[in-house]
Amino acid sequence: MREIATKGGAALVFDDVVTGFRSCPGGAQEIFGVRADIVTYGKVVGGGMPIGIVAGSAHYLDALDGGGWQYGDDSYPEVGVTFFAGTFVRHPLSLASARAVLQKLKAEGPQLQRKLNRRTTQLVQEINAFAAGRAIPLKVTHFSSMFYFNFPPDLPLASLFFRCCAPGESISGKGAPDSWGCPQRGRHRGRHPLHLRNAVEDGGL
Repeated sequence: MREIATKGGAALVFDDVVTGFRSCPGGAQEIFGVRADIVTYGKVVGGGMPIGIVAGSAHYLDALDGGGWQYGDDSYPEVGVTFFAGTFVRHPLSLASARAVLQKLKAEGPQLQRKLNRRTTQLVQEINAFAAGRAIPLKVTHFSSMFYFNFPPDLPLASLFFRCCAPGESISGKGAPDSWGCPQRGRHRGRHPLHLRNAVEDGGL
């Protein structure tokens, strides 16, 4: 795809909203060893605040902000600027949150994601082993620190299993998983994966 985009003069765009900064510092570009022209980010980098980031090469992004310039000196946009706006565009609280997240990721280095990935792999293996041992038609799949609970399509009510795990709770809090993708987070310490595993086992008994 990189070669085709380059030969055709087209931009190669990566959607890294979910995987960016979660799987590894370089996201999908690092995983696949491909340099994109434009990359979109969100989720992790917002640190809980609403955010969307478009990053990339000056060849494409200069059309948005006019190139390199800043307030307080004689610099100015040297190319035409594209007007765009939204509720959280350049919102100071979202920007402050994103800055803090990036500083945290830089300070801890890639071992932060590696540790989360290993912890998720262990959790997934333990839940799958329990499900197999109890003949529960459940398969947990994962990518980096994101995991997902899968049931056979011929069991439309299988999602009720989550309510058996811990009624009224979700992985975003401290209890059972949701039917959406579930993230492991840096703040999820040793007791949190254990709590989730125990909830799943209780629901399967």
